[in-house]
Amino acid sequence: WIPTRHLYQYFVPPWRDGLLSTRKGTTESSSSSHTNHNDYDTSIPLTVMESYTEVDGVPNVANYQTTQVLLRDQLKFEGVLVTDYQEILNLKNWHHIVSTST
Repeated sequence: WIPTRHLYQYFVPPWRDGLLSTRKGTTESSSSSHTNHNDYDTSIPLTVMESYTEVDGVPNVANYQTTQVLLRDQLKFEGVLVTDYQEILNLKNWHHIVSTST
């Protein structure tokens, strides 16, 4: 369990540095299609995996504030957000915030 203040004070700064620094100096390609894998900027993270933790009691897998507001809006992450396969089941079995696992 992580309080919001600790999230922003201790955990967000290195993620902000990593995610936003990869955006500096990148430019849009003049071509709308990529034919060579070398055309992609490999310094930009393509995936982020959420953790099993909770922020102020809300599991990250179901937390709009961390997945949308923080990650997408504030940190400008445009890649794929993934989760461990068990974390969906954990919403029922561990976090107890849904009534069924289907």
